[in-house]
Amino acid sequence: MNTATATTIPGDPVLRRETDGAVAVLTLNRPASRNSLSEAMLTELIDALAAIGRDTSIRAVIIAAEGPAFCSGHDLKELTGRRTDPDGGRGFFTRLWSLCGTMMMSVVRPPRPRPARRRSPAASSSPVAISRSPPRMRRLRRRA
Repeated sequence: MNTATATTIPGDPVLRRETDGAVAVLTLNRPASRNSLSEAMLTELIDALAAIGRDTSIRAVIIAAEGPAFCSGHDLKELTGRRTDPDGGRGFFTRLWSLCGTMMMSVVRPPRPRPARRRSPAASSSPVAISRSPPRMRRLRRRA
């Protein structure tokens, strides 16, 4: 998908899950925001990774993304919008950082390997998924 057509369709899930045999593919699906990590995205990732961790038929997970970027980091529009909360956003920020930590630990301490498929810029914790991927994936990454 190119930048000109990167849109988020209302009602579309922020995270798609597909299964092909013993491989689960989680696709970040917020291309209009460059797949930024919103509260909804973090919650969906945590839930999906936990469900996959319990599914003994899944042997590997690929984290992919729609649009021109894999992940641009935290959703700054969401963060800025919460500054108007009565506490200045402090409660929201605390909850969001906790969700982010939980999600990152789900990626780096999986019950099975979780390679990331990255074809575009990434920010935040995205490189962690690649660094913790199986040696064959790291060799492929070095060649790219």
